Formats: sequence, structure tokens, C-alpha cells
Amino acid sequence: MVHDQIGKGTDMLVPTLLPDLDEAAQERLRDAHGAVFKAKFLEQAKPFARGRPHLGRPNFPVAPGYLPSGVAVRLTGFDAETLKHFIFLERPQDVRGDDSEAFSQDAYIASRRISA
Repeated sequence: MVHDQIGKGTDMLVPTLLPDLDEAAQERLRDAHGAVFKAKFLEQAKPFARGRPHLGRPNFPVAPGYLPSGVAVRLTGFDAETLKHFIFLERPQDVRGDDSEAFSQDAYIASRRISA
């Protein structure tokens, strides 16, 4: 049972291991756990070697090779098509949705063509 709990934060771990504990006691336990972690381990916590920040964002334009070769990044104005595309990208994985036609690969390639 403990093996399945590795990686859970206190907010998920305490209710799983101590389901009969009332909410106030769970809160006190979470606070105590946080205080012990901060006092003993926080200063020792280090990122993995060559690790990247989880929410890091590159400065634009990105250098060649930063992203996989099939990924295209472009800046766009805020309009209904951009909003539809953003909602499509941020939907839960189990929810089906349609992306905006303006953000299809064909539309991107067509926008890059230079007219003669």
C-alpha cells in the first residue's frame, strides 16, 4: 500500500492513509509535515543534473533545435480562432474537441508561402 503512495503530496497522502481523521486533524498534520520538510530538507533540495524548470518558457524567437523538428511556434493575434485553438490545447485529455482550422498544418504552410 505504501509503494502506491510514493510521490503524493500531503494533501493526497493523509486522507488516503488516515481516512478516519477529521479535517482539522488532517490540516494540522499537513502543516506539521510542511514545517519539518522546510526545516530539514528544503535547503538540500536540488534540481536533477541538466534538468529544466517544469514551467520554463523560452524567449522568442527560439533557437533552431530547441523544439522537435515537427513543431512550429508562431505569434498570433488574439481573436476567435486563437481562442478556439487555446481551448483545444488546454482541454482535458479525455475530452474530444476540434481545433481551429486556422491552426492546421496546411494553414501554417500556406501562410509561409511567398507570392511571386
